[in-house]
Amino acid sequence: MKNVLYFTLVVGLIIANFFVFSCGKTNKVTDKQKEAPATTQITKQEKELDATSKADAASLLTADASDVSDATAKKEEEVAVTDKTEADEATVAARKARLADAKKKAAELAAEKKKEASKAATTKKSSSTAKANTAAKAPAPKKEAKKPSANSMAAKIDFSKKTHEFGYIDMGDVVEHDFVFTNTGKTPLIIHDAKTTCGCTTPEIPKAPIAPGEQGILKVKFDSKGKIGSQNKEVTVYSNAEPAVTKVFMKGVVFTKSEEEKAAPAAESDEGSAPSASSEAQAIAVPMSNKTSGDTSPVEDAIESTLEESKKKKKGLKKSRIKP
Repeated sequence: MKNVLYFTLVVGLIIANFFVFSCGKTNKVTDKQKEAPATTQITKQEKELDATSKADAASLLTADASDVSDATAKKEEEVAVTDKTEADEATVAARKARLADAKKKAAELAAEKKKEASKAATTKKSSSTAKANTAAKAPAPKKEAKKPSANSMAAKIDFSKKTHEFGYIDMGDVVEHDFVFTNTGKTPLIIHDAKTTCGCTTPEIPKAPIAPGEQGILKVKFDSKGKIGSQNKEVTVYSNAEPAVTKVFMKGVVFTKSEEEKAAPAAESDEGSAPSASSEAQAIAVPMSNKTSGDTSPVEDAIESTLEESKKKKKGLKKSRIKP
């Protein structure tokens, strides 16, 4: 019986303990469930407070860093300005020192030059005084006669006229002219040669020397055969004169022969041909010249007057062609 009671008591105790344990555990879970929301809310608040404090701290740090960087930059600028000012002052001081040295050297050079100039002036004055004394004591030197130059002693050829204008001539006429010259130099004049531009002009030089003050003649001949129109013939004279080359010229105009003069020899050469009008008139005029005025007929007088008029016209044409 006791064992059963004991066993029952033990079982009751066990059941009671289990019940108590179960109730306590339930209460703990309930308490924990009640406390969980409050703890979560507190944790969130703490986290928000930590984030806010950290942001504030970061902003404060950033502000402090920017303030520090600005202060550092300002300090560096102040240091740079100070260094630049000191460098400029040093440069200015160095320039001033160099200018002072240059001025000093210039003053020294000027003083030295002044001393040298005064010394040179003193020496020059003493030398000029010595020369004056020597010149006063010594006799005056003889003046040397100037030696004449080679050009002043050379022969000189002076043509009275370097250009001869022969006017108007007929083709085949020959024109001759004497170019007169004078030796105005102090030595005899010798003409070595004379050359022309073509074979139609022939010069003739004097062979003997021309004494100073004497005259000579250069003969020039121009043959107009085969020439027509304006002519300008040049003759170059080579001599021992100064200058050694001199030129003279022959100018004029060459015309062809008139048709009347060409027809006359053609009529004479052609015996079988009929005489021309001019040849007949000349043939008639020859015997008429021996007759007196009373012996001539009116026809003969007319022919004679016609011939005289043609001769006068021809002479007038030649005179108009020739320049004075």
